[in-house]
Amino acid sequence: MSGIERVRVVVAAVVVMLSVVALGAQDADTKALQQFRLTTDGLHKMEAVAQALSTTLASDASARKALEDAEDASSDNATLSDMAATFAKIPPVAAAIKAGGMTPREFAMFEMSMLQASMAAAMIKAGAVKSAPAEIAAENVKFVQDHEVEITRLAQQLQSGQQR
Repeated sequence: MSGIERVRVVVAAVVVMLSVVALGAQDADTKALQQFRLTTDGLHKMEAVAQALSTTLASDASARKALEDAEDASSDNATLSDMAATFAKIPPVAAAIKAGGMTPREFAMFEMSMLQASMAAAMIKAGAVKSAPAEIAAENVKFVQDHEVEITRLAQQLQSGQQR
């Protein structure tokens, strides 16, 4: 990783970490995310959801537009329930999530937990911190570190599915 890439990772990670801490006002979500554990089974379900979403978004322009509009309209302070409701109210997206074996809430929980743990793992890897903040489950950070290749592939698949 070049010096510039390392700085970008650290800056992005610090912003996310500060956001996590600032979200303390959303105590129920903070507690839910602290208690949620990333698992191999959940990762496999996320991969199935990503595949189903990719197929859906590639073939359904209205679903893609609805998801883009929902993302544009969402607040940085959206709760997990808000995220789940957004996924649930777009029928093709809800169907893709269900086809992967998840509920919209499980999808939102896994996605947010994975994002938080990934940012903490990136900060640790870059040497910016020695361990994750208490707001992020250490077990999830370890899971991300242990499954870096699969999670990178999943993130790329989710991103490419939304960019069609």
